[in-house]
Amino acid sequence: MTWKETLIQFTKKWEGGFSNHPNDNGGATMAGVTMATFQRYRAEMGLPAPTVNDLKNITNAEWQAIFDRYYWNAVKASQVSNQRNACVLVCWVWGSGVSGGVKSFQKFAGITQDGVVGSQTINALNNADFWALCNHRENFFYSIVNNNPSQKVFLNGWLNRLNDFRRTFGVGLTQPEPEKKKS
Repeated sequence: MTWKETLIQFTKKWEGGFSNHPNDNGGATMAGVTMATFQRYRAEMGLPAPTVNDLKNITNAEWQAIFDRYYWNAVKASQVSNQRNACVLVCWVWGSGVSGGVKSFQKFAGITQDGVVGSQTINALNNADFWALCNHRENFFYSIVNNNPSQKVFLNGWLNRLNDFRRTFGVGLTQPEPEKKKS
């Protein structure tokens, strides 16, 4: 199985079914695809605007096209030789949007924070330490909650998912002892 296939399987496992939690900034979501993203996709494909029921019944082909078009391809993941780290970034932007997720990685890497994946960002991804990158993502989750306490309801889920990500994608790497965080 390729890194991308593993990430797709991982994402579908964690995203589950339909959700419309009042505190979720993404609003109505099915298998991790927000209504806004689904609307954008349908508009770009020349299809009718979707309803919530359409979102609940998103096809595997639509889900895959959205994953590829707006996440995998948007961060040029296929151009990153360190596919483990490419998966970290794709997972990050899946949950935080492309520009915000890329800027956060760029801040971590100490490079220009423009939200665009170019040669500098790809080089930084190829050379980043996987564990440090995951730890940065964890700190990002805590900063979300610190800046918006209504998001605390999601924190344990985010951390559980990240820890599963570390187990799934960190296979074969020596893992340092994680730092203990407090919200």
